[in-house]
Order: sequence, then structure tokens, then C-alpha cells
Amino acid sequence: MDYRKFQEDIYKDYPPILCHRHPNPFIRYVQNKRTGISAKLAEKTGALKILEVGCGDGFLLHELERKKLGTIIGLDIVRKAISDASERTVRSILLNGDAINIPLKSNSFDLVVCVHVLEHMLTPQSIVSEIHRVLREEGKLVVGIPDEKKVLRLKEAANSFGLGKLFLGRLSPKRTPGHLIDFDLNVLEEYLKGLFVFNEVLAVPSRFYATDYVCLCTKI
Repeated sequence: MDYRKFQEDIYKDYPPILCHRHPNPFIRYVQNKRTGISAKLAEKTGALKILEVGCGDGFLLHELERKKLGTIIGLDIVRKAISDASERTVRSILLNGDAINIPLKSNSFDLVVCVHVLEHMLTPQSIVSEIHRVLREEGKLVVGIPDEKKVLRLKEAANSFGLGKLFLGRLSPKRTPGHLIDFDLNVLEEYLKGLFVFNEVLAVPSRFYATDYVCLCTKI
């Protein structure tokens, strides 16, 4: 598989802006809440040097900039994403590169942010290892993942009532395009085991029914 082309095709057909500006207010709410929580957790660390792995079109980078954090670098394999992010950000440094071979020095970041990226990877363990490498001792990781099974249940419920098109718009009524691994908290814990410890786990949109999780972790 040509992984770069695969991700560029997904970005072309399903750009992140589809969710951030979705006609369904619930989908917009989930997207914006996840972005807001991720930025708040990042701010909580007080990091001076931050890397966002899989920065996409810069929505989260923009929020990180608003938090008045230190130096911020955004990395994405999709060239169009980097171009879009350059229009949404002011002071972030943007790099086009592969997360399984991050073109940056070891032990050089206080914080890595990686939200809704691992499920797009053929080998999530490779990116987790690279994040661990570039983080300084006891550096922080803000990581977000979807709970794929719960997302699918919501889609199936909408489809069963004939509301799939109204609820989802252009989004896929089945498995999310580009998601190669079915994540939930247990799967995430397995990938982080031995490399990170969890400090905080936040459910999105609610702990009563979480379609997403955003976690703050520390490198060990």
C-alpha cells in the first residue's frame, strides 16, 4: 500500500472540515468539544515545546496557539493538510512528514499531541514508539481516539430510523473511511503499555455515552 497516497485520497474525499462545519449540531459539538478538551489538557502541562502529530488542517493547532503556549510544530503526511493548516495558523511551524519516522531529534519535546491519528495507522505501535522517542524525560502526551464500536452503534441507530443521511450528511454510514484499527480505551492502553502512564482520561461528549476519549499521559 502507498500509505501517503491512501491518506491523501482520504483527506480529499473526507476533509476534517466536514465535521467541524457539519450541518448536524451534535457532530459539530463532539468535534469542537474534543478539540477544546485537547487544547485545555495541553495548556495544563505548561509545555514550552509542543509537537502535534497528525495536525490535519490546523483546527487544533489554532486552539493551541490561542493558549499562548511555547513553540508549536505541526506534522502531517498529507501535503494538502499542511497547506490548509498554513492558512489557519499564525506561528506554528509546519512539517510534511511521516509519523512513523518523525524527522525531529530525540528527547526534544515537552508535549506531543496526537488526536484521532492512531486509528489511521497501519502500525500504531510504530507511531507510539516515535512519540516516546521525541519526548523528553517525563514528557507529556495528549492522545485522543474514537470508540469505534460506539460510533458504529450511533450510525446503525440513525440508519434504522431512516435518518442516516440527515444525521451523517456526507460522512460514511458505516465504518469511518481511513480508520484501519478499531480503537477503544482498552486497545489504547495496550499500545501505550510500558511507555506511558495515564494521568487523566476524559470522555467525549459525555461519560454516559462516550464516542471519543482524550487522555493525558506521562512518558516512562
